[in-house]
Amino acid sequence: MKVQGVYVSSVGTYLPQPVSAEEAIAQGLYDQELYDTIGWRGTHVAGRQSAPDMAVLAARQALGRQGELSEPVESFLHSGAFYQGPDEVSVPGYIMRELGLDGIPSLDIRQGCNGMLAGVEVAVGRLTGAARCDSALITSAENHSTPLLDRWRGSAPGIVMGDGAAAVTLSSEGGFAEIVAANSSTLPALEGWHRGDDDLLPPQEPMFQPLSVGRTVEEFTKSTMAMTEAIELISKFSLGLVQRSIVDAGINASDVAALISVNADGRALEQWFLEPLGIPAGRTSWEIGRTVGHVGGCDQFISLDRMLASGAVGPGDHVILHAAAPGWTGTTLAVRIAERPPWLD
Repeated sequence: MKVQGVYVSSVGTYLPQPVSAEEAIAQGLYDQELYDTIGWRGTHVAGRQSAPDMAVLAARQALGRQGELSEPVESFLHSGAFYQGPDEVSVPGYIMRELGLDGIPSLDIRQGCNGMLAGVEVAVGRLTGAARCDSALITSAENHSTPLLDRWRGSAPGIVMGDGAAAVTLSSEGGFAEIVAANSSTLPALEGWHRGDDDLLPPQEPMFQPLSVGRTVEEFTKSTMAMTEAIELISKFSLGLVQRSIVDAGINASDVAALISVNADGRALEQWFLEPLGIPAGRTSWEIGRTVGHVGGCDQFISLDRMLASGAVGPGDHVILHAAAPGWTGTTLAVRIAERPPWLD
């Protein structure tokens, strides 16, 4: 869909202690073959620092960066793909209390690694629709430091999980960038990709089992759909979303200054987007992602923040942000950079 009158006023990020792939290999946590084949260079590890607490830090940075555009937050949305706290906790409520926000609506967006971009799309509705909000804050955060998950090997072969947080503020009054298109969709045929044969009933003893996307994918591809067919569906689905946002933005693929996607295997990025669209490899977020790790829904805004700081994208550039998650869900935004962010001056 085309979007008008919604601006990105600031971005904030928080990344804990970096850990190199070489360190992980030396400790027996990662494999030299994967290092040589895929090219991951490291990730970030939070230890005992919770995901909501990291979200608070990223939000404080984003709110502090608004400068003259600073205005009261009128809507708050948070997303998390992995453990955010006890089952009954209100993560948005916790973050709002820490930030001193009160008397505004909040939502917990359960969209996995698509959560932050999905949250932005929901916020666009609040700023342009009947809610008549003038501003919104969206956060996301992850901590994968648990024996229940192998951050180096427990996901797909092309993914290393990272810890950290990101925040973005939207405004109807103005900002350094404008959201010009937003598109989302769902591919329910792949719902079982991350579920495998797991039961939908309440958990039994032992309640907590190690998580392995590799296991669920193997179960799904054995019982439901061949791997080649599933990958083809994902590729067409993701490419379709990106193409829709390019069209809605009124530009051509050649006008895309940067394609920012999930921090995953760079080869998949090339196969799914770059070759079909003719976008050069140097216009992607892979060089950033390979040092950060896959931080759930935070990847896109962590990469955007770094690209803005380095000058990789600047005034007049169109940037495409793409995310995907279990379900299979996806969201793509087209953003036009209007000016250099004020906090970089």
